[in-house]
Parts: sequence; structure tokens; C-alpha cells
Amino acid sequence: MQSNNRVSLPRLKDYSKLKSDKLKSFFRTERSTSEPSKQSESHIKLQEFMQKNNLRPEDKKMIETLMQKKEKIVDIMLDNAVQREYQLPKVKLEQLSSKVIKLPTKTVNKTVEDEETPFDGEESGFSYDDYSEESEDSQEDQYRSYKQYEIQKAIRSVQRKLLPNPQSEYFSFIKKQDRLKDFIQNFKHRDSQNPIFFYCVNDELFPKRIDLSNCLIDTKEMNFSSMGVTTKYYPILQKLLQSRKCRGVKQLYLCNNNLTDFTLSLLIPSFPQSLKEINLMNNNLGKRGIHILSQHIPKFPNLKSINLQNNQLGDGGTLLVLVQLQKRNQLTKVNLAENQITDGVAKNFFSFLVQNSSVEILILNWNRLGGLTGQYIAKGLLQNRSLKVLDVSYNRLGQYYNTPNDCIQQWSEAFILPQLSLIHLDISFNQFNEPQLRKLNEALLKNNTIYGLHIEGNKCPVYVDPYGFVQFSLDKDNVNQVQSKQHKINGVSFIPMANEFINGNDCCWICQGWMENRFIYYPDQFTPNITIFLHLDFLDYKPIPMTSSHELRLQFNQQNANKNQELDLTTGEMIHQLKNIMDTDKKISMAAIHEAYCLETNKNAENLQILDDFSKFYYTTYQMCPPKKRVLYFFSNPIKEDYFIDTQSMNMPAPLDDLILSGKDPKHQFHHFTDGTILPFRKINHVNFLLSRQEFVIDDKNNYKPLIRVFPRSSEKKYVLRRFANNHIRKKVNLVSWLKDESIFRQYIGDSEELLNECFEFDWSCSRITRFVKSEYERHKLREYFRNHYQLIKDVYKYYSSLGFQPPQFDIFCIQFPQFTKLVQQMNLIDGEVLKLQDLEIDLISIKNNSDSKFIYNPDKALVRFQFLEMFFRLANDKYIRTGILKNYADAVFRILKDFKLFFENFDSIQEWREQRYWNKECDYLINFKLAFLKKLYDFVTDITNRKWYFKLKWISVREFKEFCKMMYVTDLIGEKQVIIIYNFSMITQVDELTQDRNIRMTFIEFVEALARLAERVSPCPLGENIDNFSLNGRQNLPSTCQT
Repeated sequence: MQSNNRVSLPRLKDYSKLKSDKLKSFFRTERSTSEPSKQSESHIKLQEFMQKNNLRPEDKKMIETLMQKKEKIVDIMLDNAVQREYQLPKVKLEQLSSKVIKLPTKTVNKTVEDEETPFDGEESGFSYDDYSEESEDSQEDQYRSYKQYEIQKAIRSVQRKLLPNPQSEYFSFIKKQDRLKDFIQNFKHRDSQNPIFFYCVNDELFPKRIDLSNCLIDTKEMNFSSMGVTTKYYPILQKLLQSRKCRGVKQLYLCNNNLTDFTLSLLIPSFPQSLKEINLMNNNLGKRGIHILSQHIPKFPNLKSINLQNNQLGDGGTLLVLVQLQKRNQLTKVNLAENQITDGVAKNFFSFLVQNSSVEILILNWNRLGGLTGQYIAKGLLQNRSLKVLDVSYNRLGQYYNTPNDCIQQWSEAFILPQLSLIHLDISFNQFNEPQLRKLNEALLKNNTIYGLHIEGNKCPVYVDPYGFVQFSLDKDNVNQVQSKQHKINGVSFIPMANEFINGNDCCWICQGWMENRFIYYPDQFTPNITIFLHLDFLDYKPIPMTSSHELRLQFNQQNANKNQELDLTTGEMIHQLKNIMDTDKKISMAAIHEAYCLETNKNAENLQILDDFSKFYYTTYQMCPPKKRVLYFFSNPIKEDYFIDTQSMNMPAPLDDLILSGKDPKHQFHHFTDGTILPFRKINHVNFLLSRQEFVIDDKNNYKPLIRVFPRSSEKKYVLRRFANNHIRKKVNLVSWLKDESIFRQYIGDSEELLNECFEFDWSCSRITRFVKSEYERHKLREYFRNHYQLIKDVYKYYSSLGFQPPQFDIFCIQFPQFTKLVQQMNLIDGEVLKLQDLEIDLISIKNNSDSKFIYNPDKALVRFQFLEMFFRLANDKYIRTGILKNYADAVFRILKDFKLFFENFDSIQEWREQRYWNKECDYLINFKLAFLKKLYDFVTDITNRKWYFKLKWISVREFKEFCKMMYVTDLIGEKQVIIIYNFSMITQVDELTQDRNIRMTFIEFVEALARLAERVSPCPLGENIDNFSLNGRQNLPSTCQT
């Protein structure tokens, strides 16, 4: 009603207020009566209309009556639109037909001529199928014709609004709320699966993108994740899941929907039976929901993957899941992370791994699993042959160290097992301490099948290097102590951009997608006796030996020579063997024989191709390279002391900011080669480079076979073809050559350089030497001098600490003050002038007063190992520095240690006795032959004092070993002090003897060495010989097997 000459039907409803209701009333099926504000607005417009057209009072009254009737008619029409969907009886409009007035002819004509669209496109509410009014006046026919004309125009307007874009998204449509009632009135497709119709009927629900066009992906995957699905939405979900298009769905995702047990009970009957993967991550199912799920799991015969992460399962829900899944031999992936699982279901994990022969991926991170569960999982791995990926990060497997619940022993046994199928393991953030990880590392050194390992975030600075070895860093600043992992392992797939923090963190070939690259160098001359080395930047240019083609050819010819020794089968012999394999009723065709011959012929063709490749002389090696990086490398010849590059490959000038290549890095001034050659590092001007990429290491679609030739944790860096690794030949070689790692002594950790370094670093850190010495140069020299003599210092300490073992006051190995004073006097260090006895007593009192209180195994008036080492520094300070004879500590300590070494030049090394007299093939065979008897003897000695209270752990104390020697009358021959010395010498050297008592708890392998030392000390004559024919020295020099 813009002017006095225009007439329009009154507006049915104003939608301005509904547009501000925050999308909560998009689809309202019930239309309320006009609000007072809107009625008053309509009356105002009506008054303006009547004033402009100069209507009579009778006409005004009739128009107001008509307006009230129209509003009732609209409400009934909207109710009928809803009632048709529920098949309810309709209300007829004729029941409310009202009488209309006759408008002036002049006004009507103006309205018909000037007004083309009675309803505005943005404000129309609905359309009429049939509408008629009867008038009380004599002008009823004229008004009816006018009214029908106006209604037909309104219907055409509504159709123009609906037809142009019928396939447009309903979200863009429902925002235009003025068309809502038109849509309900004209919607002809009454499909209950259509979400638009569902929300029109259920107007109290917030509209969500739940439809086949959005959730169904390639007819194989349905994704309803993060949609906030509640019980009010289950009808449409149920209809969608039961639709014909969803019958072949393989994957169903309902993550992040806060599903409860009640909601799951409504939805799970509609799940397609063809499902292979069910993902219910981040919901609230609980034990009841899992009970419902376990009842319906048998309905999915093809189920291969189930994800129940973060569903508050607890032990009860986990028990139901494991019991239901342990017999499903098609299941390959189970995710039970973040479910507050404890050791209460430890045995169920063992049963699951033993009985289920198909599971390949098991995710158990972010739970409360302790050492007991770790034990049962490790025991399950001993029998399981299908599990490839295991994630137990963020648990408590490292708790209960040195208790029956310590799981390290079981994990070590599992790693050594050749049949172990595990290839990807994550045990990070599990509270493992350094002794546990070192024991685990010993087993990992014998494992070459775990390609991906994560071990960061435990109680010591440890990381996995690019070769797969576990490295313990003495400098904590060099290892990045991460608070949480940035990525979770994803089966055997690499994680994009997971290689950003390689230094300091675990290097995982699988997760980071390391690339295998073959490095080849073609020399100008044929020089098979010269070894060429490769230097890579990400390994700090450490020398890597390369294998020549000449050496590979020799290995290949040797393998073929062993094969040619076998007699070739004739056709008759081949038929006879095939009959033994095949059914006797079937005839062996010539095609089968021809296929067998063709297979052998193809192998011969491959061998000829390999020989042809070896005819060219070159050096080669395969190395794993970090992904998405520019890898710099060059070659070297240590014989000629030459560095060079391959001019045929990509090369570039050496970067100026690389300190190693420029020769300015103080830590890399020399190159230490495997043959002992030390080459000074010179400035490199040019380097080769390659651009690496992310690649898959394991093929999960081909029975998890590796896609690379390099083995992890391989001690030999040379490239050797996999086809040359003949197990039969390897076994024959082992029969000829004896190796300690394959004998009964493999469990004993000798005094290796690595162990001595760890012990020395521990003693150095406990001492107070650095408080006296401020110069870095003198500190470096002192460390060097003490480390060079540390083997002798440790052995001498073991000898004198055995004499100091006098319980109950001195119930650990230590050197008492009088014994140490006597030792210093025997070395002629105290002369009464330069160094007095009072100075020594002051040093002893001072070193005990400055001891740390946390060292519980540090008795008064006695020296422990680190204090014994520190006393050499204090004696050098008193004798040479305070008197002014020398000016620096390094020279003073050098003189003291020189006198110490000269005094003990005839002292037998503990480790040399093992290597020369004990660790040999004869002793190994003899101990294995008597192994059953030795174990029973060990069990007998452990129970001499009847220590049933100590958690049933078996070990021999010093007291029990002395009692055993008395029972065997050994003390009558060698004395009680020698028995204690033999006990101490037989124990494995421990790094920490201040807070742990492992050095006074003898295990079985240490007990066997103690028996060997007793036998050599007693030195009986050989069986059947007269003792008078052998002197003492002659008996002691007999082979160890004759003595034992």
C-alpha cells in the first residue's frame, strides 16, 4: 500500500521477529496466531487504506470483519499441510467461509490495473489451492471474480519462487524464512529420508548437514563425525543407514558425537552388515555401551577394524571387548586408547594376543597400564605371529623396577625371539629408568626386524639414532627433552612433515618416511684392495665403508659354488618328488615339470644379469636418508688421505655456514675410520647432494614386507645383497667359529669400553674434583688421565673393598680407613715431610663430610669407589700443589697415577682373565653339558638362609656364598678372604653402587663364573692323575676345563 490508488490483500504474517531467533525456528510446523504488535500494524495499514479511498463506515466495518476471518483461514490451511503428512482428517475451509463486502468499482479497477504482484517476493507467506468467499451484499459475484484473480496471481508468484533452483542447498533456502510456509504447502516429495522434510516436521531441532550427499562418500564410507548427534536425530540417521545406497557401506564414522549407551542402542540395529570398519572414537559409551556393542559385533562378519578410543571403558568395558574380539580371526586393528585401563585386565590382553591370530595393529596409549600388563603383553608376543604395530606410549610400564612386576625381562626375551612379528613399537613416556633401558637395549642389538622404534620421554636422556640404535647421552643438553609427542604412530604409514625435529628425538624410518638411497662411486682405475668411504651430513660426516663390485662378485660366486655341489635332479626323480607332494591319484603333467624347469631357468637368467652388473668396477652402499631434505655427501680414501666427490652426480660448492665442512668445528677435527686410521679433517670445497623425499618403508598390503634392503641396527655398514644371506651357510660357519654372543656367556656384561665409560662418568660426577679445578684445560686433562687408568683403579678397588667387607658395620664392599692408610704407606707416598700421615687423615675426614646424603650405601670411616678415585686427586694436591713442587693439577695427578700403576704392574686384570681363561668354546660346552645340575645347585645355594620374605627372588648373598664354600670345604684350602674376593670379582660391574645393592646380589651366570674362579684357585689335578706329578703353578696353568 504505497499510494492511494493501489489496493493489496492484507499481509498474513510478519517474519521480522523470527529472523532474529538464532536459527532456532527455521522449520515451524505450527503457526501461532498473529501477535498483538503485528495485528496493530495491520490495523494501522487498514486505516490508512480506508482513509485514502474514502470508504463508507459500513464498508470499513465489513473489511475489519474480513481481516479477522482471513487469519483464521490461514491457520487452518497451515494445519492441514501438517495433517496431510500424518494422514489426519482435514478441516474444510468452507466451514469458515465469510461474507465479504463490495468494494467500490473505481478502487477495484485501479488495483487491477496498477498492481501486478499483490504479494511482495520477500514477504509472502503461503499459497492457496482453492479459495472462495461469499458476500452478504448483492455485489458478491463481482468481488469473488476479483478475489480469484488476485489469488491466482499469488499462486504464480509462489511457483516462481520454488521452481528456479529446486536442487539448491537447503541451508541457503531456509535462511529465506518468508518462503517456508510456501514450501510446506507445495512440497510434493514426502520422503522421510529427506532431511529438509525431517526438519520441517521437527521444527524444534537445529538443522544439521545429515544427508547422503554430504555423509556418503563413494558408496563405501559414511561419515557422521562431529555432528552432535543426539536421540532426537536418530530417526533420520536410522533411515539413512537403512537406505538402499548404504547397504554396501564398508566404513562408518561416528566420532565426536557424545554418543551414550542409549543412543547406541537405537542406532546399532540399523548398521549395515557389510561394515569392515567401525569408528566410535571420542564418545561416552561406557561399560553399558560396550555391552550393547559386544552383543551386535557377531552381526558384522567382515569387521576388520574397530576404534573405541576415549569412551570411558575402564577395565569392565575392556574385558567385554577383548572377550568378544579374541576369537574373531578377521580383525586386524583394535584401538583402545584413552580408556583408563589398568592392570586389572592384564591376563585378558595375554589371552587376546594368544587366541587372536589376525590382529595386526593394537593401540593402547594414554591408559594406566603398569608393569604387570607389560609382562603379559610381552608373553603374548612370544606366541603371537600376527601383531605388527603396537603403541603403549603414555602408560606406566616402567614402574616397579626390580620387583616381580618389572616387565623388562619379558620384553628382552621377546625382542631376541627370531619369530617376533613386531615391526613398529612405541614405548615412549612409560617411566623407564636407565638400567631398564640399558637392559632393553642389549636385546634390541640382536633384533633386526623392528624398523620403527619410539623410546623418548622416559627417565633418562635416550634417543634412537638414524641406524636404529638406542643411544644414551651423557650430555643432557644434547637431547631435546620433549614434554609430549607431536604425532601418534599411524600403523606403518609415514606422517607428513614428521621429520622436522630429528636431532635429539627418535629417528623412526616408518613415521618419518626415510628414503633408501643407493650411493655409487665409479673410480678411474681398478683398485679392489682400496676401501672407499662415504660421508653424509646428517651423520656428521662419519666414515661409512663402501663395498666394491669385485667383493660382491666373489660372494656371489661362492654362493653359486655351494649350490653346484648339489646333484641335479633327473626328470624321473623330479616326478617322484612331485608325487610325494601331490595326491597320488592325480597325474603329473608335463606342464608342471616344464614350470619347474622354467623357474630354475629364470633364476639362472637373473644370476647372469647380476654377474653382468658386477663386471663393472664400482663401490656401492645402501643408506637410509631423512626425507624432504638436501643431503650433502662426499667420498674419501684414507690410504691416500684424499677427499673427493663424484663429478657425474649433482654437486655444489660447500655451504659456508657448515662448520664441519669448513674445518672449524672443534668436535670434528679428526675422522676415525674402522681400521683404526685417524685422518685430520680438511676443508671441503665441493660436495655432492641429493634431494630426498618421503617414502613408505613397509608394504602393509603385502603381508607387511619391507620395501628396503637396509636392516635396522646392523653392525656391518657394508652393503650385502639379501639373496646372499643364506641361513644354511651361516649355520655351517657357526659350527667352526665360536662366538661369545651365541654362547652361555652372552648374558654376562663384561668390562667393555662402554661400561667403563659409564662407570667413570658416574664416579666423576659424584666426586668434588671440579670444585677445586677451575681451568677447563686441567679438567680435560684430569679426565683423560683418570680414564686411561680407570680399569686398574676399579680392579684394585674391587680387591681391597673385598677385604673391607666386614658385617655388620661394613656390610657392603668398601675400603676401610686403616686399609687405605696401609696401602698409601706401601706405595711410599707418605714420607713425613712432603706428605704426612695427618694430611691423609684430614683428607679422609673431609671427603666423608662432603658426601651427599642420598648415597645410602656410603658407610662411615670407609671409602667407596668414587671416593677412592678422588683420594688420588687429594693426595696429589697435598704432595705436589700445596708444597709448590708442581703448579697444575694435571701434572700432579699424572705423577701419582704413574706411581700407582708401577706399584700394581703385576696385578691381574679381572676382564683379561675372562677373555683368556674363561670365555672359550671348551668352557661353554662343559657348562651347557652340566647346565641342569648347575641350576639345581644355584637354587640350593639361594635357599641356604631361607629368604622367603624377599618376594621369592633368587640371588646369592655374600653370606650364602661363604656358607656354601664351608659346606664344600673350600675355605679349608683357600681361606675365607679369598672366597669374598672371588665373589666380588665374579660380579658384573655396576655403574651405580651408591643407591643400589645389585653388586651384592649374585645371579646364576655370576655364580657359574665364581665356581670357575674357585676351581682355578683350588687348582685340582686332572681326573685319574697323581697330584704329586703337578706343581701349584702347573695346576693353575691347566686348561679351565680340566680344573672345572
